[in-house]
Parts: sequence; C-alpha cells; structure tokens
Amino acid sequence: MKTQIIYYSKYGSAKEIAFRIKEKLNADVISDIAELNSINGDLLIIGSSIYSESPDKKILDLLLDEENLLKDKKIALFVVCLAKEERTVREMKIGGPVYLRKMETALKQKPVAAQIFGGRLIPDLLSQEDYKRQEAFYKMRRLTFNAVDMVSSDEIDEFVLKLKDLQ
Repeated sequence: MKTQIIYYSKYGSAKEIAFRIKEKLNADVISDIAELNSINGDLLIIGSSIYSESPDKKILDLLLDEENLLKDKKIALFVVCLAKEERTVREMKIGGPVYLRKMETALKQKPVAAQIFGGRLIPDLLSQEDYKRQEAFYKMRRLTFNAVDMVSSDEIDEFVLKLKDLQ
C-alpha cells in the first residue's frame, strides 16, 4: 500500500509534524498542498495548520473532491492548532474538534483516522498582520502574548500507531 502525506503549513509546525509522520511511517510521498502534482497514494494523510479559525482553503478544496480523486482511498486527517479543546469565544465555537469537523464535512466521509495536534507559535516569525491579529486575540483574553510550543512527540507516535494498522 502506497502512503502519501499532503499538508499545509504557514509557519512550519504542520510541515514538521507531516515530516515526522513520514519518517515514522516510511511514507512514499510527501507534498505541500501548494506543490501537489498528483494524488497516487492508497492511504492519504491530509493535514492543515489553522489560521483565522479554519483549515487552509486549498486543503478544504481538495477534500471536497470535485474530481473524485479521493474516491476509493483511505483518508486520515490531522489539524495543527493552539486551541486543542472546543470552546466558545465571543459566541463563536473554536478549537481542534471544530476545525477537524470542517475537514470531515468537506470530505463527506468518515476518515479512517483523525488527530488534533498542538502547534507552535513563535511571535518573531509571524507576519506583521498575523502578529497584530494574535496580539489582539491574546489581549482580548487577558493573556500574555508569548511563544508557545505544544508539539508533542507522544501525540505523533499515537497517530502513527493508528496509521500503521491501515498500511
């Protein structure tokens, strides 16, 4: 069975996680969604980091599968975010389960595996626009705006174990 990983990463957390999954699974192909040329895996692992409370549009468009490219494929999903638990902020539901549901809804089928990974926020790496957005979000919640690293090797290992059973 051929395994292909497709991911979107703006600042590197999802990319790092995707490559760690590739290494542990011995996946055949790994592609940034922006450079995706073909889909040829039997097991597709599709992941996105979260910005503006949503997975990447190109990832969601892929999952909508207008061309039936995903038909007859085993598909696993993952999201990378700082808000791993679902909660309501200003009457809006946010958090990993919400983001994963967006991907599952686009996919229109239940994935064979799904995972919410903690992400990493390094303020110095953010664009000016993203910095201002994050700073305002933290201020609104009366939190200190500092670097955060929630990437967990244990979470990656647990997901890989689920996926090994599918290969």
